[in-house]
Amino acid sequence: MQRLGIALLVLLGLGFVGYRVVLPRAWSQPASTPLSLEGEPRQTPLEQPERIQVDRDGREYVVEKLFDYEISGEVLSASSYDVSWTTDFSDVDVALIWGPRRARFKELFTFSQMGRWLFWRFDESVSAEDRRDVALHVSNNHLIPSEKSKHVASAFRMIREGDQVRLTGSLVRVLGPGGHPLASSSVSRDDSGDGACEVVWVDELQVGSRIFR
Repeated sequence: MQRLGIALLVLLGLGFVGYRVVLPRAWSQPASTPLSLEGEPRQTPLEQPERIQVDRDGREYVVEKLFDYEISGEVLSASSYDVSWTTDFSDVDVALIWGPRRARFKELFTFSQMGRWLFWRFDESVSAEDRRDVALHVSNNHLIPSEKSKHVASAFRMIREGDQVRLTGSLVRVLGPGGHPLASSSVSRDDSGDGACEVVWVDELQVGSRIFR
């Protein structure tokens, strides 16, 4: 029985190594430059509006690109949702923090995700300036893998707290079957509350030194 337990632990360990080390290397390529988390997200107007027809499990969706978008940050938390009441289109959320004060913000605030929202808690000693500033340097991102990006969807579920990542793609609005509005991205970094999350169509994902497309 003891040997069986040891064998199971070894198999679990090998599976973890394969999932976190071997598969990411097989699905990705090395980045040519290291990530920088100091800068602000880049949001660029589109030269022409773009609408993409997407079929998911026999259901037709329309993705409307609003802006080209790129953001680099440290992962505060990552959540996957597999139940139907969340959404049948975007099922991974990643909360990011960026900028030169991110280490200080992590000391002052406690961050958590729940029900597709990002929350942060603080005590009364935190200044009003810090409360305003942290809202400008955190985001909750609902991620949608681009149709042309073969390995991005699988890589989403490998993201963990503390990872340094870069998301490259578009801020989008999603229309569900029958044209019903399903989700629409925030296009401002200084909003909060309902509608403040970014909905990101991801063409390319960098995690650490590896790039997934």
